[in-house]
Amino acid sequence: KKKMGSVMKVNSLSELCLEVMLQKPQECLFEDGEDDDREMRKSRRAVLHGLSVKKENNVADIISSISRWTLMWENPSIREDWREIRREEMFEVINSAAKSNEIRPQIVWSLAERGRLLDGSLPCDFWEGLRCDTLSLAGSRAGPEIISALVKAQSIEPRLISIDLSSCLLIDDNAVSQLAKTCGSILQRLGLRDCRKITNTIFDLVIQDLPRLIDLDISGDFNVTVQAATINFVRRLNTIIPPKKKRSIGRPPKRQRISSQDLEIETTQSNRAQFLALGISGLGVDDDFLMAAATELTSIRQIGIAYGHFSSNIISKTFQAWPHLIDLRVQWTPSFDDFALDALAAHCPRLTALDATGTPITIDAIRRLIHFRGPYIDDAVLDLPPIDPTYIYSFPTFQHNQQDHSRHLSWFSCRYTNGPKASLQKISSAYAAVTSHIRIVLK
Repeated sequence: KKKMGSVMKVNSLSELCLEVMLQKPQECLFEDGEDDDREMRKSRRAVLHGLSVKKENNVADIISSISRWTLMWENPSIREDWREIRREEMFEVINSAAKSNEIRPQIVWSLAERGRLLDGSLPCDFWEGLRCDTLSLAGSRAGPEIISALVKAQSIEPRLISIDLSSCLLIDDNAVSQLAKTCGSILQRLGLRDCRKITNTIFDLVIQDLPRLIDLDISGDFNVTVQAATINFVRRLNTIIPPKKKRSIGRPPKRQRISSQDLEIETTQSNRAQFLALGISGLGVDDDFLMAAATELTSIRQIGIAYGHFSSNIISKTFQAWPHLIDLRVQWTPSFDDFALDALAAHCPRLTALDATGTPITIDAIRRLIHFRGPYIDDAVLDLPPIDPTYIYSFPTFQHNQQDHSRHLSWFSCRYTNGPKASLQKISSAYAAVTSHIRIVLK
């Protein structure tokens, strides 16, 4: 109570000592001095030693122990020799407890979620024994040491097809390049959202080293420009020249005559997978990007273009090239108006989720979208005035499908729109009282 300044509920004296040391290590974990009480020094060492070598069997206890000791040994006010000794003891505990490969991904995910996953928090042997095809390091402080250990493990047996590095502020182009060269032949999903050290070099890596990638998220990477995304990424997706064959050493290559037809096939056909999901929110998507995407990203299922600077006319024409679109994130885009929303309703019959937060759409277009792409409910049952469907029918590629409920709009966020809000609340309440197949988010 004297050290903490307040009363804390603890289960044991050891737990109380640990909490005190974690919160004020400069007062508790300093060098042993002559003025220190002998029993105090003895208790301090016993607590440090006892908790560090404790053999944990429960996964939750292991993760909690790793988190506590990571916080302690990274603190510069703690003696260096103590940090290293306890770190080695902690690694022994981790290696003995993580003999089962099923536990390792759970440990990584839990430490990353707590923000306790950083270079040195896990031994290199731990990463070598990690056998998983999906890995999330989102929100962690993973740096070059963790990436190098992961790359070394994957170089033996590449099996990683999905990795999420979102909000990892230490991840840069070099780290992604190492992963691409090791797992590039099988990697399909790469999350780099809010990775502030990522630059335009990422597009060259994707084009050259990641031919199987179908999902890329670079939203919020402010060192990436939309102009580079248009020129170096989207427009190059379907113009990849296949890699050249390796020459045999000591034998000159044979000169072969290449016809103009063969050259045309080589430069126009691509051997890469079709992109299905792309997150590029926050980069200021413009008309040039959308026009290129309408040509090259015809198989897109999910796309995030929030905070865009495009025009309503261009986005409406782009929807005609995206008939398979399922999920659209277009929040806080001033040009996404009623005309664009009607075009979305007309051209994208598989739409399931839409985030239009902060856009200038009104109640009329919102009702038309829900009427045609949401679960079909008669206006009389909803106790709402009927709508005029002729405007939607005027679109040339309108596709009306009321029978396939699996492809109907089920989530729609229209917060902070031009509403009016009272009308939106009335529609939300009317649909909520009749069906649970659609959720209209207003808060």
